[in-house]
Amino acid sequence: MRGFPSTKIALEFRRGSLQIISPLSENSRMVKAGFIIDSENDVYVMPVYGAYRTNVENEIESIDDLRTYRDKLSKYNTYQEEVELMDKEGYEFVLGPGAPASNGKVYGKGLYCKNYKEIAEREKNKNNAHDDIDEER
Repeated sequence: MRGFPSTKIALEFRRGSLQIISPLSENSRMVKAGFIIDSENDVYVMPVYGAYRTNVENEIESIDDLRTYRDKLSKYNTYQEEVELMDKEGYEFVLGPGAPASNGKVYGKGLYCKNYKEIAEREKNKNNAHDDIDEER
């Protein structure tokens, strides 16, 4: 799903740049933390919560806090994309346990999409419709 961490690709910051690495260690770390790998939709899933999107700041206590959050340095709402996904695309986000970083530590709370299967199906249907149009040309 677009915008969710992929179970098939892992990125790591090395020598000043972001590099693609094998996802095996990341998958292992996520599974040890209680996540299930949903290969069909290419997302990490935490039972009860849904598909993992990202960790959020500890000061986010409710989904509505995503709407009003402002980063202390930039004064920008760093969760604007998630707010738009809720408002325009119907994503049902919930808060849950955070995912571990590459060092194994958990920073913040986790943001999950409860209706990810519905969203994934809609994205697949949209992509199939585009493929059908391309084939007709």
